[in-house]
Amino acid sequence: MQLKNIIEDMKRLGFSEYEVKAYMGLLENYPLNGYGLSKASGIPRSRIYEVLGNLEEKQIVFKQVDEDATVYFPLEPKLLVEKLKTELTAIINSVQSYTFDLYDSKKEDRRMISIKGYNEIISFVALLIGQAEKRIALHIWDKEADQVREALLDAVKRGVSIKGIFFGNKAPVETLVYHRRIDRYLIEKTRKAH
Repeated sequence: MQLKNIIEDMKRLGFSEYEVKAYMGLLENYPLNGYGLSKASGIPRSRIYEVLGNLEEKQIVFKQVDEDATVYFPLEPKLLVEKLKTELTAIINSVQSYTFDLYDSKKEDRRMISIKGYNEIISFVALLIGQAEKRIALHIWDKEADQVREALLDAVKRGVSIKGIFFGNKAPVETLVYHRRIDRYLIEKTRKAH
């Protein structure tokens, strides 16, 4: 994996590009003073101490001050990963708690959700099927059923009851009822296509 990929990944975790470069530079060459890290990482000398200060605040980099010099050490990668996991878990739990409570308090509100784009709709349907716990009511065509077939089969394995109407020749699950006029419709559709 290249440094640019790691930079993009760590930016998603809240780091700046310079912070990532400084941390990676220290991993390769620690301990270093600010000047040495600036040269090793390509971070301008005018910015290096600001970047190091930010990393110290995040407890990703540690400073050792001697009589002669100040040098910096990186947090060991294993500890960094554990720290990030702990912080991300806390953030996710906080978001989950707040959003779940907010949503549950508004459950009587039955506004329609509008999703645009065929692929987006299929992805959302698959997500809903994957989250179902007890039952699914479904009216679906064969083309769309093929795209969510695995999600439906997984739901059946979880004990989810699936009922509804199937518009096609081979239903993905046997509990779906074939539309009573589907044969006639498919014949007419084939004639129009030719």
